[in-house]
Parts: sequence; structure tokens; C-alpha cells
Amino acid sequence: MSLRCSLGFHLDEWKYISEKSCTQELFCARCGRNRGRKREIHDYSEWEFLFPDKCDQEHVCRRCGDKASRTYHNYSEWDEYRGEVRSDTSPLRESLHGSPTPVSVSTYQIVHYSRKCERCSHVESR
Repeated sequence: MSLRCSLGFHLDEWKYISEKSCTQELFCARCGRNRGRKREIHDYSEWEFLFPDKCDQEHVCRRCGDKASRTYHNYSEWDEYRGEVRSDTSPLRESLHGSPTPVSVSTYQIVHYSRKCERCSHVESR
């Protein structure tokens, strides 16, 4: 054991525990002591679509074969739609004296946004 290592100044280096594993252990490069720490580092391939008309993707670790998946949509720009809504469920109501009284009618605009995935046609709205 070197003097530095005996004083606690190890030269840490991560090493894979086996060829087909993504688990690494921390060792001292000088004295070879296992430092008691582990981590997992994957070497994933690029994301690939699973089907031509779907947005499901997968990538695979080149080392251990672990698979990860995600859904990745390719949306167009947001489209804006405007519409008017009237809030008049009853144009007349009875007053306290029994005679019909007109109810105020209010109209307001609604703005709706949506966009469509160019690959799978999924629509997202807000």
C-alpha cells in the first residue's frame, strides 16, 4: 500500500463488475481497495420508433440489454380557435311580484388551442 493510500488519499476509479453488467464499483487505482460504492451507468443506443405510424420509442443498453421506452410526439404549431358562448339559460324569470323580468344575457369568447402530431395524428388541446 502506498503512503498516500495509508493516509486515506486514494486514487478512485470506477470499474465495471463484469462485461455484460452496467454496475460499477469504486476502487483505488493504486492499492486496489474496494471503496464500497456502486453505481449504474448504461450505454444506450439512439431512440428508435417501434412502428412507422406510432410515437412509441425504445432504446437498448449496448452493454446489459436494459430497455427504456417513451412516447415522443412530433407536434405541429398550436392552432387557435375562437368561438362565442352565450350564458342565457332562461331569457325571462319571474320577479318577486309575479311579473316576468328579462334576464341579462352575456356573451363571451372562448379561445381553444390544439395541435396535431404529424406522425400518429394524436391531438393535444389546451
